[in-house]
Amino acid sequence: RGGKEKLVVVLVGLPARGKSYISHRLVNYLSWIGVQCRLFNVGAYRRQKLSGGQKEDTASRADFFSASNKDAALKREELAAAVLEQLLGWLRE
Repeated sequence: RGGKEKLVVVLVGLPARGKSYISHRLVNYLSWIGVQCRLFNVGAYRRQKLSGGQKEDTASRADFFSASNKDAALKREELAAAVLEQLLGWLRE
């Protein structure tokens, strides 16, 4: 604590398995003990950028994650790269 070290914890896994829940709890705990932390969530970023205020979130439909959907695969890569760039910027601070 108090140093300039930063730690990155990455959670990956199947949908609806508790990754967001665990990550929020971990951030809450680390903040409580005085560790500065920030949560980077590609799913939340995707929903924010792609929903565009629409009633139906097309970025959360199953076909968006289909391996055969090349346009969506490209968009997923772009979104992941954008969030990774945010993370790298935070690490450089």
